[in-house]
Amino acid sequence: MTGCILPGNFLQILYYLDPNGWRVDSPTEAVLFRGIESKYPNMTVYTDEAEVLKGEESKKLQQLFRGGYKKGASISRNERTKGGNWEPKDFKAFCPKIIASIGGTIDALLTRCIQIPMKRSKRLDELIDIVEEEVMEETKTLKEILKAYAVQYKEKLKDLYKKRPKRVGYWEEFKGRDKEIVTGVFANFRLARLIDEAQNPHSSRGKELEER
Repeated sequence: MTGCILPGNFLQILYYLDPNGWRVDSPTEAVLFRGIESKYPNMTVYTDEAEVLKGEESKKLQQLFRGGYKKGASISRNERTKGGNWEPKDFKAFCPKIIASIGGTIDALLTRCIQIPMKRSKRLDELIDIVEEEVMEETKTLKEILKAYAVQYKEKLKDLYKKRPKRVGYWEEFKGRDKEIVTGVFANFRLARLIDEAQNPHSSRGKELEER
């Protein structure tokens, strides 16, 4: 199928492929950090209409997204105890987050995310209509494959991450925060290369994939 797709529909397709997705649009800060805390660590947040991150009243929400890109990140909020007093409590802020926004992201998040730019179509007849029931059915098999992959290779991915070369990592061209963001994602490419080399000793497909 060829054509164009709206950012919100693209987000929805990714959501249907995720066995641990949580779709929440225009969330408040409290909804997000309590949801992440309750579902951690097996959850990816999907949110559309992320223009809420740009309003003057959204500074707390921005703080959660800015700090929550890094594993181990948390935010502290006062919680009322049974005795009626207030005590600080830490809430987990880290988890994968996928955001769709027509107007782009705010500057503070530019160095804390992987961006997928999308161009506006000049022809309405190129737009692909998304029927949710059809998308759910068409993505069902791939969703199960991805779920099985996560279960089967979870420990190998962890091992690859822990054994990455110190300081330089697997990809020397990435520095600082960029390296923090891509290392976990790109570990899947490294694993794909190792699997391909084990199954096809004379193939270069895995190496080519990782290099791309």
